[in-house]
Amino acid sequence: MPSHYAGDLQSKLLRLALLSAAMLAATYPSISSAAGPAAPSEAAAKSSEARLKHLEDLEEIRNLRMMYHYYINEGKWGQIPDLYTADAYVNFQRIGGANGIKEIRALFDSIGTNVSYIKQFIHNHIVDIKGDTATGTSYFDARYAQGKKSIIAAGTYREKYRRTPDGWRISEMLSEIDFAGTVEEGWAEHEVILKGPDVVPRPESNPPRK
Repeated sequence: MPSHYAGDLQSKLLRLALLSAAMLAATYPSISSAAGPAAPSEAAAKSSEARLKHLEDLEEIRNLRMMYHYYINEGKWGQIPDLYTADAYVNFQRIGGANGIKEIRALFDSIGTNVSYIKQFIHNHIVDIKGDTATGTSYFDARYAQGKKSIIAAGTYREKYRRTPDGWRISEMLSEIDFAGTVEEGWAEHEVILKGPDVVPRPESNPPRK
């Protein structure tokens, strides 16, 4: 490399290093003090720990939803109940519903038997965490095969989550289907369907989400 190019590069790197040091000193004045680096305050440490815990909880909850669709898409129906609390409430409207793990297991066994092909694509999972409970909303686009019919569908999942000794689990799952019909029918003139009353009575201990 020619010497003047090398000199220019060294000069630019030096200016960049000095600029970075100045920005760091402005952001953390204690670092440049004569006494040396100061330990983070207790409040700052707790704040950082809380933010990290929030991000860990958020990722674990979102992973529940990812695993749910992984099990659905791969036909692993028997593993889906592991994602729920023991007293979970599930309402898929006219498709079916369940209270508790035993009924949830029977519900997914039934769905797996009646649907020969299913792929669900989830997106826009919004999660709100409050201590040991949380709520979530996400949207899905789906492809089904039932009999010899190809079905397209789209809708919304609305959920509650609860922290348990085994980690976060789904305590409530509601599915609202915006449309569902065959490929030939499409959705342009399709009436919004499956907007009926709860097919499974809601337990008093698990009131509707506000």
